[in-house]
Amino acid sequence: MSHHTLTIDLGLNREQAGHIEGLLDQFSSNLAHTAQLHILIGLDEDSGLRGQFRSAAQQLQSLIQIREQPQLENLILELRRRVKDYLLRKAPTYLALHSKLLIQTTEMIETSSSLNIRDKDLALSTLEKYRADFSRLVEVDSALGTTPTEGSRGKVRELARQLNMEITQILRQSSQEVHERLNQLVWIVGGLIFAVFLSCIALLGHVIRRIYRGMQDVSSGMNQIIQKQNYELRSKRMVRHAFRARVVMCIFP
Repeated sequence: MSHHTLTIDLGLNREQAGHIEGLLDQFSSNLAHTAQLHILIGLDEDSGLRGQFRSAAQQLQSLIQIREQPQLENLILELRRRVKDYLLRKAPTYLALHSKLLIQTTEMIETSSSLNIRDKDLALSTLEKYRADFSRLVEVDSALGTTPTEGSRGKVRELARQLNMEITQILRQSSQEVHERLNQLVWIVGGLIFAVFLSCIALLGHVIRRIYRGMQDVSSGMNQIIQKQNYELRSKRMVRHAFRARVVMCIFP
C-alpha cells in the first residue's frame, strides 16, 4: 500500500501514513519469514526438516532391528516418543529427556558386544545424522516460536495487534473529527435557518405595515369622498329650497 493510497484514499496525513506504512512493511516481511520457516520445517511429515529427521529416525530404527538389538530398539522408540511429545507440546522437559536418551543410546552402541566395528560405525553415524537433523528442527522451530507469543509467530502477532490498534485509533480520531465537523455544520445550518426566519419575520412585518398604510390611505380617501358627496348633496338641497322659495314669492308677491 503506497503513501498516496494511505493519504488520499484513507484520508491520513503524511505522518500517519508513514507510520502505518512502516508497520505494514514490517508485518509483510515477518509474515513472509514465518511462512519460509514453516516451509523449511515441513508442511507435512515427509517434507522439509521433518521429512529429513523422520527418514534418519527410520534408518536408525531399521538398522537396529536388522542387527536384532532389542534394548537399542527400545531406546530408539523412546527417542521417537520424546520427539513426538516435544513437537506436540513444545515443552523443554522433553528436549532434556531426549538428550539423555541420546547419550544412553550412544553409550549402548559403543559398548555393545553384539555389534562389530562396522555396524557400530554405521549405527553411530546414522545416530549422529538423526541428532543433527533433530537439532536443526528444534532450532528452526524455536525461531518460528514454540508459543504464539514467541519467535517469528509472536512478532507477526504483535505487529498485527499494533496495526489493528493504530488503525482503530486513527478511525476513531477520524470519526471524532467528522462528528465535530457535523456539529459545526449543524450549528451553521441552524444559524442560517434562524437568520432566514428573522428575515422572513422582518419582511412580513414590512409587508403588513405597507398593507396597513394602504388600508389607511383607502379609508381616508373613502372618508373624503363621503364628505364631498354629503356636501354636494346639502348644496343641492339648499338650491332646491331657494328655488322653491323664489317661485312661491313670485306666485304670492
